[in-house]
Order: sequence, then structure tokens, then C-alpha cells
Amino acid sequence: MTETERVINIIEEGARNRISLSEFINIQIEEFEKSDVYKEMLIGDKYAQNKSDIEQKKRTYIDENGNECEAKHFNNSKVKYPVVVKLTNQKKGYLLKRKMTIVESVEEGKKVDKEYNELLNKFFNNRKHKMLKNTLNKSVTNGIAWWYLFIDNTELKAKLRYGQEIIPLWADREHESLDAVIVRYYITNYTKLKGKELIEKVEYHDFDGVRFYIRQAGKLLQDSDKIQENMELFIKYDEENNPIFANFKVGEELKTWEKIPFVYFKYNSEEQPLIHFIKSLVDELEKLKSAVSDKLIDNVDGIHTVKGYTDEAEKFQKNLQTFKTIFLDDNGEYDYKQGSIDIEAFKSAIEQLRKDIFDIGAGVDTESDKYGNQQSGVALKQLFNDLDLDCSNIEAEYQSSLEYFMFFFNTWNSLIHSKDYSEKQVEFIFNKSMITDETAKISDCKNSEGVVSKRTILANHPYVKDVDKELQLLKQEEQQELEEAMGDYNKLTHKKNENGDVDDDEE
Repeated sequence: MTETERVINIIEEGARNRISLSEFINIQIEEFEKSDVYKEMLIGDKYAQNKSDIEQKKRTYIDENGNECEAKHFNNSKVKYPVVVKLTNQKKGYLLKRKMTIVESVEEGKKVDKEYNELLNKFFNNRKHKMLKNTLNKSVTNGIAWWYLFIDNTELKAKLRYGQEIIPLWADREHESLDAVIVRYYITNYTKLKGKELIEKVEYHDFDGVRFYIRQAGKLLQDSDKIQENMELFIKYDEENNPIFANFKVGEELKTWEKIPFVYFKYNSEEQPLIHFIKSLVDELEKLKSAVSDKLIDNVDGIHTVKGYTDEAEKFQKNLQTFKTIFLDDNGEYDYKQGSIDIEAFKSAIEQLRKDIFDIGAGVDTESDKYGNQQSGVALKQLFNDLDLDCSNIEAEYQSSLEYFMFFFNTWNSLIHSKDYSEKQVEFIFNKSMITDETAKISDCKNSEGVVSKRTILANHPYVKDVDKELQLLKQEEQQELEEAMGDYNKLTHKKNENGDVDDDEE
């Protein structure tokens, strides 16, 4: 065999062993479904909906054969403690209760591009602010959330996609650049033969464009409905005869983004959800609370003892656990025994667990003795220190995500508005919100006049919710005061002239 023939054989063998794109996508989906990442996302969603493992709690007894059996007649308290919801709301309220301040960063002496800033603030309107809050909620719950960006009738739009719907194919170890994205979701379909059924839809986004599939019995088939719906964006067929579609259309020209149009929003750099850190603590707290409830109710019933009859020894444990009755032989005497509960021990354990949850979950324990008794700004900052640190880390992740978003925003402006904003630098200011010493904060803002910009002072003022609106109101007040001052001056001048004074114009 010649060297050329050997190389040809290697190439042919590689071609025979190479899997198709649809097979590759299916393997990625199967691996994702089996991964701890996906399972933890589902757990995070459950706990965010106040559906914890305590729902599976059962009370049992040991029967005469030594087998553990469920005691269905026992009181079975399932006390839930929705602390995951509380911690998530604290982070969302602290970081995003107020809208972001978005400004163009310009060099000293240069003017801000008013048109560019108006486009930015038009995109990040109240609806986007609400979507950003929902994004943070899903970031904390799933570890990561996504925005899918697309152009609809020349308008740039964003759609929130949940972490369990997205399988990212990262181009780097740091998870900052994407090679492709697999989107997987379900729709409900109704037919005469099958009635209600769930259909699994799959999309594959890469630099070539978008492919649409339906997944059935572990195989990918062409999604005829989506293909028909997007025919005006059809580019070409791939090697498997699957149609590839453009991301959008400008005039009559089909376009694809130069980057994968999915913006990631991470809770932390490891993309781990909040439940990853506190699940065992929450479960233990709910077990203890439920156990206390069970014991309090059991204690009301107490234990009955009867003398004068002896049952089989192997049934003793069953009678005790099942009926709270002990049958004893000796003159038929009956007695009632009241149980005792060490409530203080339970209370101490519960308090420590709750403290640990807020400590590890980086929240503010509003039931703590310290909460509500802090007066100074320094003391308040210490109380909010863990929450502030966690939200600062979230902010750092989101700043990176918004920087990635700006590529698409500037590309959209270039394509639709024929404006090149690629060199623009934008600053996203997260206006954190916390219980503060307002008197001290107002004093700090007043003392900062002439040192920092009016916009920065307003952004940190406790009474200001919308910085741009407040700047406009200040401008209107200044204009009104100027007009009133000019009116008073004109009246005074007119009065002097009536008294025989000479106008300046007549001199």
C-alpha cells in the first residue's frame, strides 16, 4: 500500500466513524439531562416554588417482623420554610429595586451623544427592567439565565430563556465565548387521535444560522412547522439535508449575527444556584420544625397503660408506636403518661440553622435581634455586608454580560440605523437599595456637590427613583425660577421708568 492509499484509507475510515450533527445534538441533550447541573436546576426551581423534600416526609413504625412500615394514622406535619424565596427576593430587591442608570462614558471635554443615549434608554425601558429582575431570579434559582436576541420588524428584542432550556457549547474554559447553543423546550399539542400531548422542540444556533428539529424517541426529525414559518429566512441545506435559516432580514438581504445571539447572566462564576449551598440546611430546618409539630401533637395524646393483660412481646413496639398503648399484666390497673418535650433544645437548634442559612445564603436575617435596632449608617452597612458582597459579585457578572450584549446593540444600530457606535463605551450603574440612615446619606449627597456630577449625586439620593426624570424636573425648576426672576426684574425696571428714570436704551 502506498502512502497516498494509506492516507485515503484513514480519511475514509474517519468519515465512516464520524457522527452526524443531529446525532451530536442528541448526545448533548442526553448528557445534559443526566448531568448534576440539570438536576440541580430542577431542584432550584422546586425550592423556589416552595416545593421542598419535606413533602416526601413519612412517619413509620417497626412491625412484629422488624420491618419498617408507614404509620398513616400518625400526625405527619410537613412544615415548609420558604427561605429560598426570601433570599432571592432580597438579592433582587437590593440590586434591582431601582432601574439602572445607563450613561455613555466620554472623555473630559467631549459631549455625550444624546441620540445614542436615547436609544439605550428606550431599549432598557420599564419592561426590560422587569425582565432583568426576572433574569436575576432565574440566575439565582438555576445558576444561569439567558437572553435570546433577535430583530423583529427592525426592532431589537430580547426574550428570557431559562437555564434548563439552554445547552451552551462553550468555546473557552472560562465560559465567556460560545461556539453554538442548543435550545430545548416543550409545547402542548392537541390532536383528535392522541388528545393532549407534549412535543419536544429543539433549535441549534451556530455561526451558519439556525436549524429546527422535533425530538421523538431519542431521535431528531425536521420541524416542518418551524421550517414553514421561517422559509423567508432560508439560506441553504446542510450535509444531512436540514435547512439552515438566517437570524434576520435587512431589506432583501439575509443576515446572521457574527456572535451567537445568546447573552448569559450568571449568579456566580461557577454557575451554581443558591440551592447548591443551602439545600441541606433548609432540609434540616424543615425536618426539625416538622418534628416539633409532630411531638407537640403526640404529647397531647400521651401514652396509656393498662394492667391486667399481657400481649405478645413482639407486638409491644407496634402497640406503643401505633396505638400509644402499653398492655401490662397485674390487677388491670390503667394509667395515663404525659410525655415531655425539651422545647428549648429544639428552639436552639432551629435558631442556629436559620442563622446558618442566612449566613451561607448571604442574606439579611430580618428576625434577628440586630435587625431594626441599628441606627447608624456604619451599623446598617455591617448588617447588610453579606448581601452587599453577594450582590456585588452578581453585578460583576452582569456587567460582563451587558458588555457582551452591547455588541448586538451596536450591530443592530449599524444595520438598521446606519450608525457606527462600535467605539462607544457605556456605563451601567446598578442603584442598590437598602435600609439606610437617610439623614446621613442626604448629608453626604449635599457635601458631594461640586466634587462629583449631579447625576451621580441623584443616583445615590434616597428620595430619587428615576435619575433622568429628576434631572428633567430640576431643569424645569431652574427655568421657572429664571423666568420668575426675569419677570420681577422687568417689573422693577418698569416701575423705575414710571418714576422718571431713564431706560438704558435711551442713554
